[in-house]
Amino acid sequence: MIEAVTTTDTRAEAFAKQSCEQLARLQREMLAIVQGVVRNGGKDISARELGQRWEALHNKRIGEGTVSSTINKLIAKGVLVRGQARPCAVTGNTIKPVLPVAQQERLLA
Repeated sequence: MIEAVTTTDTRAEAFAKQSCEQLARLQREMLAIVQGVVRNGGKDISARELGQRWEALHNKRIGEGTVSSTINKLIAKGVLVRGQARPCAVTGNTIKPVLPVAQQERLLA
């Protein structure tokens, strides 16, 4: 019997092949995008909006799972937090966007 390989399997395999350096660079780039949005007058950003901005900067595709896992890692590190629910500018769905943690809050944590 042949075992089926799903897209989830292939995405997980590709993600596992990334080096720590590549993952750290991706985290820095995404954090910089979020910080830039806020610095330029935005309040927060959704995962889909973040992915679109990253794709525009790099002229290549990034998976939603990669964006989501990167956001979760940055939240775990204490540099991003979830904001108030709002409609996504891309999909119109209600989402919980992310925004950078204020530097003063990080110093006290």
